[in-house]
Amino acid sequence: MKRIIFIFLLCFTSSIQAAIYTDIHFQGLKQLSKLSAKEIMGLDLKQDLSEAELNAGLKKLFRQGYFDNISLEVNASWLIFKFQEKPIIASITYKGVSKKIIDDKIKPLVELKKGMIFKSQDLKILKQKIKTYYRNKGFFNTVVRVDTKQLANAVELTVDIEKGKPIIIDKLKFKGVYQFDKDSLEEALLSKEQDLLGWLYTRNSGVLNLQFLDYDHFKLKDFYLNEGFLDVNVSQGLLQADLGTLRANLKFNVQEGKAYIVSNVAISFEDVNFSNETFIKAFKLEADKKFSVKNLRTDMAMIKTKLGNKGYAFNQVYPKLDKDIARQKVKVTYLVRAGSKAFINDVIISGNDKSLNKVIRREVLLAPGDLYNETAFKQSQNVLNRLGYFGKKVKIDKINKPNHKLDLLVSVEETSTMNLKFGGGYSTVNGLGVDLSLSDRNIFGSGKTFSVEAQRSYTSQKFSLNLINPRFDDGEYSISTSLFLSRKDYKKKDITYINNKYLKDSAGFSATLGKQLGLNSNAYFQSGYTF
Repeated sequence: MKRIIFIFLLCFTSSIQAAIYTDIHFQGLKQLSKLSAKEIMGLDLKQDLSEAELNAGLKKLFRQGYFDNISLEVNASWLIFKFQEKPIIASITYKGVSKKIIDDKIKPLVELKKGMIFKSQDLKILKQKIKTYYRNKGFFNTVVRVDTKQLANAVELTVDIEKGKPIIIDKLKFKGVYQFDKDSLEEALLSKEQDLLGWLYTRNSGVLNLQFLDYDHFKLKDFYLNEGFLDVNVSQGLLQADLGTLRANLKFNVQEGKAYIVSNVAISFEDVNFSNETFIKAFKLEADKKFSVKNLRTDMAMIKTKLGNKGYAFNQVYPKLDKDIARQKVKVTYLVRAGSKAFINDVIISGNDKSLNKVIRREVLLAPGDLYNETAFKQSQNVLNRLGYFGKKVKIDKINKPNHKLDLLVSVEETSTMNLKFGGGYSTVNGLGVDLSLSDRNIFGSGKTFSVEAQRSYTSQKFSLNLINPRFDDGEYSISTSLFLSRKDYKKKDITYINNKYLKDSAGFSATLGKQLGLNSNAYFQSGYTF
């Protein structure tokens, strides 16, 4: 949109002369407060204001992005600013695809939300992002239409998505392959050739995903490296697509080389002294067996974990491969720099808007003053993720501090832990019945689980209350209690009465004591009474 700033001269014939004005008036200003507008313009009414200063103030306001046009009128000793504001987005409605795709994929991608300022150029960006998303998924010729309905200083947007049709991979081709069959290579790829009856769930549909192409040549190279082919070279996939028929061939050029046998496996520590045999016995790579990059990575992870469990939080492991091309053998040496031992300085928790700090901290198996331990570090992340209190995966970062110390930064994102259920049913014994329950597995952020349930039918009523404290006093014991009340009215169903009574009331309670035996094991003792 072309930006034009108008200055209307009502009292002057040629130009606005520098003058002192007594007041500033705003007309049509809604999205910005008058005080904020004055501060942005920076006009001082106590001093003479020139035409250049007024123009500069107008430009400052216009750059805020809220306005289509601003005009200025001078009326005696008043300055009157008139605004034509950009509309805001009153609503956005999506059509043509499922609600799950809209909520999980489209909305986060588009970033346009209700209440934002509407700019016409945003529609081009919106359309392009949606088309790119579907194109990466293999759906070409996707059409995105956006209808705008003008309201009073607002617009309603309706986004109609017509998903394109997918390109199908007819053939996967591998040039230069002599050691493996096509099925073995295809198994390693993310992209798949269409199978016969590919529309069946258990068969490969052959739908092209462009994002997979960025990884397929790495996956294919990894396959060869796991088979010992250290000199392999794999080209990026060459796609030959017919947009008319929406069929494609995908081709990879491979230079296989020869497979290598491991001649020897060694480990060398740069700055610490450890028994090499302790590590060598645990290696997956073994002498006189074929080289495997998977085993190489497993060995490196094992070394890092063993050192990490001894307090070396920032140890580094590098593989050195000495190839004997003539004999097709390779010597593997793990070069290790352990660094210094690190102690926990502090555990910092962020993102817990609901959960109490202690609820998270008690699940972290490392505390201030402890020597760092890699296994405890990883297990802490796993335990926190299993709690069910947080949406995204919990992340713990190590932050290096002076004097051989480190902070653990625990980043969480809360999710809803409350659950409300309502149901109903019918049986020939109890008649029509309804069931209502409310539960929260992290009530008030305390880590405790609370639930209440009420059931009612034509002949019976039941009420129960449950409370579970999984970490009593933040220790290894758990306590849970349950109370219930029930009543059955046999007379209503014309059932023979029992002990001369048509009503049968019962109540009771139970208590459970648990003891944590390990990270994944517990022992329980339960007792209860009904009267």
